[in-house]
Amino acid sequence: MTKHELGKHIENILDKGDKISIFERNILAISTYSATLAKELLEIKENKNFNVYMGADPLALNIINTKNYEYLYKNPLDDVTKQINEFEKKYARYLALFIYGLGNGVLIKSLLANDSHKRIIVFEPEIEIIFIVLNLIDFSIDLHQNRLVIAHSSVFSPSHYYAIARMDEVLSSAKLYDLYINCPYYLSYKNDMLKVNRFMNDAIKQCIQEIGNDCTDALTGINQTTKNIPQMLKNLAISSIIKARKNKVKSAIIVSTGPSLAKQLPLLKKVREHASVICIDASYPILKKEGIVPDYVVSIERVPATSKFYNSTPNEFDKDIIFVISSLMHEDTVAKMKGRNVSYTMRPLNYERGFKDKDFGYMGSGPSAAHLGFDLALALGHKKAILIGQDLAFGDNGTSHSKGHIFTERETDIEKTTIELAPKYGGKGFVKTNTFWNLFRRYFENLAMLHRKQIKLYNCTEGGARISGVEEKPFEKLVEIILKEPKKHLKAIKPLSQKRQAAKLQRYQKHIKSTLRYGQNLQKRVEKLFSALVKEIEKVKLLKQQGKENKINYTRLQAFSDKVDVIKDSLSDKRFLSSYFTICGAALKHKDLDFAKLVVRQADTYEQKCEKLYEWVCLQAHWLFTIAGYIDVTNENILNQSKEWLEK
Repeated sequence: MTKHELGKHIENILDKGDKISIFERNILAISTYSATLAKELLEIKENKNFNVYMGADPLALNIINTKNYEYLYKNPLDDVTKQINEFEKKYARYLALFIYGLGNGVLIKSLLANDSHKRIIVFEPEIEIIFIVLNLIDFSIDLHQNRLVIAHSSVFSPSHYYAIARMDEVLSSAKLYDLYINCPYYLSYKNDMLKVNRFMNDAIKQCIQEIGNDCTDALTGINQTTKNIPQMLKNLAISSIIKARKNKVKSAIIVSTGPSLAKQLPLLKKVREHASVICIDASYPILKKEGIVPDYVVSIERVPATSKFYNSTPNEFDKDIIFVISSLMHEDTVAKMKGRNVSYTMRPLNYERGFKDKDFGYMGSGPSAAHLGFDLALALGHKKAILIGQDLAFGDNGTSHSKGHIFTERETDIEKTTIELAPKYGGKGFVKTNTFWNLFRRYFENLAMLHRKQIKLYNCTEGGARISGVEEKPFEKLVEIILKEPKKHLKAIKPLSQKRQAAKLQRYQKHIKSTLRYGQNLQKRVEKLFSALVKEIEKVKLLKQQGKENKINYTRLQAFSDKVDVIKDSLSDKRFLSSYFTICGAALKHKDLDFAKLVVRQADTYEQKCEKLYEWVCLQAHWLFTIAGYIDVTNENILNQSKEWLEK
C-alpha cells in the first residue's frame, strides 16, 4: 500500500461518518501518529498466526497462537482481574506506564480508567494481535490524544523511542521507568523485549543528558551571548544569508574531522565547485592547508579552545567564506573573527529566544558543530546533505580525529574514555565510541527522521559508526551525481543598515532591563516564602525529635505547600522561561524527577500521608532555595556582561 493509497483509504473511512467500525475508529486515531502502523494494519486481510476466542463474559477474551496452539492466558477473566489488582498496587500513581505486550487489551482498557496515568506506551511484537484487539476494543479517543501509544516493536526505530522519551510525562518520570510484561506468554519474546528495553533506556538516558546537571555551561553561554550582542548586530545577519542564497545549490557537504576525513579530501577538492561545502571549525585548518575553500565554517562551542582553529591570519583564502558561529562564543574566538565575514547566530535556547530576533536567530539546536552545519544546509534549501568525516567512533588504530587535526589525531584518548559500542558503518559488527559521540549520532538520527521530506541526508563517511535511518553511500558515487549539478554564483552579504542596528540595540536594552526587574521581584517573593517555610520545617523537626508528632500542624504545612505551588505555576510565565530557566532549568528538572518518585509512593494510613507531606515540603524548600539562588546569580551576570552597552 502506497502513501497515496493509505490517504485514499483514510478518506473513505471518514466519508462513512458515524457508521464506521471500532477498527476503523482506531485506525483513524493511529494514523495521526503512525502512518506506518496504520498501513500495516490495513494490509492485513486475514489472521494467519493468531485466532481469537470469546467467552461468555466480554472480558473473557483469549487469543491463541495457531502455530504452536499456545494461549495468551490460561483463564483470561481471572488472570486479567488478578493482574489489574496487583498492577495498581504498585503503579497506581505513575504518570507514564510502559507495557510489553498488548495482550487481549483488557488490562490496557482498565488502566486507562485511572486518570493518574497520563501516558501508556504499549510495545507489541505481533501485528496480528494488534489487529485482533483493535477490532474488538475501542481505544480511539486515547489513541487520538496520544494518551495511549501502541507500537509494533519490530518496526520501531531509535528515533521513535526518542520521541516517546521527550514526552513531558515520560521525561518527568524518567527515574521511574519500568517495562512491565503484560502476561507470561510474552516471555518467549525475550530478545525483542531486551531490544525494546535497551532502546527505551538509551532514549531516556539521552534526554536526561540533554537536560544536563551543571549550570556552569548555561551561565557561560548567557554571559558570552550578552557580551557579544554589539558584535553580533554589527556583522552579518543569518536571515540575510538565507534570503540571498536559499535554493541556489542542490547539495551540501558537511565536513567533520573523524579519522576517515583524510581519504575523502581528494574527492572533496574535485567537487567543491558544484556543492556548498560546510566545514566545522576543526576541519577549517585542514581544508585551508589543502587549499579547499569552504563556503561556510560553523562553530558552536563556547570554550576558549575553539579560537585555536582560527589561529591563521585571514588572507585571500578566506575572503569569500562566511563564518557562521554561535553568539555564545568565547571572547578569544570573537577576537580571531576580525577580518572575516562573520554571522553570529543565536541558538534556539530559552535565553536567546527571549530576544525574539528572527534576523540573528535561531540555529544550532544540536550538541555539535556538525548539527549546526546540517541546520544551515536545511535553511539554505539544499536537497541533499552529505556527511564526511563524521565517524563518531575511534579508528581501528585508536585515533579520534583526522590526520592534520591541529591538536592531535588522538585528542580523545581511548584509554581515558568510558567506551561504548555503536553499530558499525555498513552494518556488520560494532565500533568503539563514547557517550558524547553516541549522543551526536542519535541526534543525527532524529534530524534525519524529522526533516526527511525537506532534505535527504547521506552518510558518506565510509567508516566509524552507523547512523540509523541515514543512507550510507560511497562518497565517490555521490560525487559523480554532484559534478552534474550547477552551482550558482553566491553574492557577498552585507550587514544590516546602521539604522536597523541602532533600533535592534534599543530593543535589546529594553528587554534586558525588563528581565532584571522581573527577576528581582520574583527573587523577593521566593526568598520571603522560603524563610517562612524553613521556620515551619524546623518546628516540625523539633516536635518529631521530642516525640510530639500529635502537635504538628499538618494543615499549616499543606497551606505552605499550596503557596509553593502558586509560585511554581507562575514559572510557566514566558519571562521566566526566556531568562532564568536557562540557568536553573536543569536543576529544576532533576528536582522534578525527585518529586515524581515521592508522588508515586503509597500512603495508605494517616501517619504515612503526614510523613509524605512533610517530606514533600522539605523538597519544596530545597526547590525554593534553588530558584532564589539561580535568579540572583543570573541577574548579577547579565548586569555585568551588558554594562558596556546597556545604557548607550
